[in-house]
Amino acid sequence: GRLARYVARKYEKPLVYTYHTLIAEYTHYAGIFSSVARAYLKNMSKRYCNSCDQIITPSKSMKKILLGYGVKKPISVVMTGIEPQAYKRVSESASKQLKEKYNIPEDDKVLLYLSRIAKEKNLDFLFKAFVKIKKAYPKCHLLMVGGGPDEKWCKERIKELKIQKSVTLTGMLPKEDANRAFGMADLFTFPSYTETQGIVVAEAMASGTPPVAVGKMGPTDLIHDGKDGFLTKLEIKDFADKTLKLLKDDELREKFAKEGLSRVEEFSTETSVRELIKIYEKAIGEKQEELEAAALREAS
Repeated sequence: GRLARYVARKYEKPLVYTYHTLIAEYTHYAGIFSSVARAYLKNMSKRYCNSCDQIITPSKSMKKILLGYGVKKPISVVMTGIEPQAYKRVSESASKQLKEKYNIPEDDKVLLYLSRIAKEKNLDFLFKAFVKIKKAYPKCHLLMVGGGPDEKWCKERIKELKIQKSVTLTGMLPKEDANRAFGMADLFTFPSYTETQGIVVAEAMASGTPPVAVGKMGPTDLIHDGKDGFLTKLEIKDFADKTLKLLKDDELREKFAKEGLSRVEEFSTETSVRELIKIYEKAIGEKQEELEAAALREAS
């Protein structure tokens, strides 16, 4: 970042910074120094952003956080786009094969979690909610796709909760296989509350898989609550209840899936690129005006 700033200043070009990762939310990895690290990262973020000409965030929630840090420079919201054509429902036979591969009973509904296997994703919340879901709706299975530092802990926690027969961890999968998982799932369950955008939510919707997500941060920009998915409170009961509502109502689930698919172009790379070009062109124009104004002042 400092190198980019140096080059921009040296050649008098606008500096546009895309703030994608809420790094202050990862300070639990710093152990006993986490509170110090959090304060430092917030201050560093503020200072760097305020040295730029334009900031881009992937969600309105992220913009709000940066404003809270004290960022004064213009902030535009542009989601990281997806390629809609890469996502689709899998055929019945393909779904059957995938269920066999992952040891999921053929007539079970599949709840999918696809993201990093890490503490900041709020996975214990998901496991506790799934215990309630499984009790009320026995014919369901939780498929967890992804790798991360807490895979071992997840396996131990699943055993403690006695749900190991109903939960499958696949580890990291190639993108093509991960996309098939989106296309065979009945619901996408996302417990994280620190997502800057939750792009996996958009990928699930593009696959015709309705999401249930905690109503904080990025997912709130993507999901129209009660229309194409559910946003829940950060409460296990509410998350479980909303998931069960969709599991038990095939008609509602289908309605949500169709509504999500109708919005896919909003999430496309093409849409994002068009927005980025507008922002870059504006930043270039404003920088040029600034330089011309400075030159006139100097001449006078």
